[in-house]
Amino acid sequence: MYYYFRLALKKIKIFLYNKFEKKVKSDPSVDLYSFILFLIKETFKNLIVTKKGIYYKTEIANNNEPGIISQARLISLLCDGYNKEHFPIKDNNLIEKLTNYLITLKKKNDLYHLSNYKWDKQDEGIASVWSAIALIKAYEVLGKKIYLDESLSVCTAMLKDLYSARSGLVHTAGQDFWCINASSKFAYLCSLILKYYYSEEIKEAMLNSISICTKNIAEDGHFPYTKAHPGVYILLYHPSVIFYMEKCLESEYLDDEFKLNLNKVNKTAFTYLLKCLDNSGRFNEPEFKEYNFYKITAVTALAAIADKIERDQEKKS
Repeated sequence: MYYYFRLALKKIKIFLYNKFEKKVKSDPSVDLYSFILFLIKETFKNLIVTKKGIYYKTEIANNNEPGIISQARLISLLCDGYNKEHFPIKDNNLIEKLTNYLITLKKKNDLYHLSNYKWDKQDEGIASVWSAIALIKAYEVLGKKIYLDESLSVCTAMLKDLYSARSGLVHTAGQDFWCINASSKFAYLCSLILKYYYSEEIKEAMLNSISICTKNIAEDGHFPYTKAHPGVYILLYHPSVIFYMEKCLESEYLDDEFKLNLNKVNKTAFTYLLKCLDNSGRFNEPEFKEYNFYKITAVTALAAIADKIERDQEKKS
């Protein structure tokens, strides 16, 4: 009874928030370069230097340790932008110090735990997949084999403790069903590792994780979050799956038929995403919107379509 009372209360809060939330409008006087400078200032303002290395300070922390996901995402961001011509921060030393600190946070079972939650498999899955991606990206930029080895050890631990061929990477504690969001990121991690280290087990896990995504797309073209919660946060995770599935297309271990099917599914998913734009050009969660998630929704959606818009412009020019 208490559970249903809390659920009803939560729905009322969400309804009231969505009813009265202020519409967020961009300031036309702020250009992209100014926004990038703002992000750089905010990043450096929150960097903490310690004997272990450098970490990114967030409000989500435990025992003065950084938020695992924030640390991993910052490393990935710096590494992804390293070879881009106009990317403003290209600092080998910073990437190395951030990555070295991340390694010190790995637990004895070779997995990562989120700093702000009690231990469970969901937390390990989220923290570990982001950390392993960051480690392999640091290897790509700095060439230090220890980062490749560390990423491989995390991936191997996930395959051992968090993965099943039926449900993919376990993402929700205590429940054994597929989670497309987790499977897409895990598939991407496997594709990165396979570029530098071949393992039949990792290859099969990648192909299977991709298949979990392609086989479970909904009839209307969206990627459901899970089988148990098909309509939860459609756009929060939907564009993220598109983004990582497209990255997997770069793998040499996908045959032509597999790529053709993946492209077809992603095209369907992309069409659905565009239909979710309202008349003002704003993405809105069509099924369920909670608190500030619409901001994350907008960012992930734009990341999924940005390069496609550029490609279309190039074709027209």
